[in-house]
Amino acid sequence: MELARNVLSQVLHESGKKTNFIFIAGCSCCGKTTLANNLVSEIKSLNKQAIVVQEDSYFKNIKDVKRNYKGYFCLDDFEAFHLDEMKQDLKNLINSGKMDYPKYDICSNTRVGRRILIKKEIIIVEGLHVLEVFKNFEGFKIYMDTSPTLCLERRTERDMKLLNVSKNQVQDLFVSEIYPSFKQCIEPQKRLAELIVENNEKLILTKGRQANENERILWAFGFGNKSKSCVWNWFWQDCN
Repeated sequence: MELARNVLSQVLHESGKKTNFIFIAGCSCCGKTTLANNLVSEIKSLNKQAIVVQEDSYFKNIKDVKRNYKGYFCLDDFEAFHLDEMKQDLKNLINSGKMDYPKYDICSNTRVGRRILIKKEIIIVEGLHVLEVFKNFEGFKIYMDTSPTLCLERRTERDMKLLNVSKNQVQDLFVSEIYPSFKQCIEPQKRLAELIVENNEKLILTKGRQANENERILWAFGFGNKSKSCVWNWFWQDCN
């Protein structure tokens, strides 16, 4: 919650308290959903209301998703999602005050229905690719710059519990599919971010969307401990 409180403070400061959209992107298991849900709670404490729209709800049915050279489904690619539908739904939400929001079951990897989502004062949109997909939408854009090592740890724990797969299966999937997709499709979105959250510990506010390292202003605050564990030292460039 401390992270969400600091993020919201910067969002309201930089946007002049007038933003209606907050976009959050980053690698699988980087903390997007946790931050989005915590932001809803923080916004509620200000006597305002917010809703979360997830890119994951727009996954294609698994039979329509391509596989990689090892046979794994390419679920982190742009092509794995109904992104045009998502963009149209958000436009409907803006224009009519509601949208027909799909329900997606992660265990069966299929769409299982829809529900009506009503517009609130602040709309938080989170997902792997939302900074790129909605780069022309007005709103505050956040990139979760969590280390791949930490993402892998979280993904392994989640998938072993939720999907009943082995640790080796998750690690093989991460190396052969998730990480390459991250480097190609997800990490480049950092250039579009107005706020970068590093490893769920530090906030970096960029001066414009093309800011480089020398142009950034850093806020550091005590929040947890950065993970130092590493699975394959030869693979992860960010391992210490």
